[in-house]
Amino acid sequence: MTAQVASSARQRGCTEHWTSARAQAAAIAADITGAEPAPEEPEYFWTDQFGLKIQIIGRPDRADRTVLVRPPDGGVKKSIVLYLRDGRLAGCALFSTAGLVGVFTALVRDGADESTVLALLEERN
Repeated sequence: MTAQVASSARQRGCTEHWTSARAQAAAIAADITGAEPAPEEPEYFWTDQFGLKIQIIGRPDRADRTVLVRPPDGGVKKSIVLYLRDGRLAGCALFSTAGLVGVFTALVRDGADESTVLALLEERN
């Protein structure tokens, strides 16, 4: 069991955040009890820098293209960087947009296509 978890962590890359520890514990508990494991959530971490709450969801390092979406005022606050791979959302960076974490976690988990993500953001403006 431990070897499987370690092998999985090496393949995915290991993000040291409490959400990763929670997901690993849930996966082990499901394995022990024979229950169906919960869907795997994208990696996540946050930091407070330069007066901004910066939240990263997914794996930006796997992107082959980025799209910067700025708010109407053109500032950094409320900006979002989309990290796309083959036209699908592989990750994102949210700048002081904490209210969108749940939405973007689902979009990254589901590998939403770029047009769906951009349409959703357009609706929110």
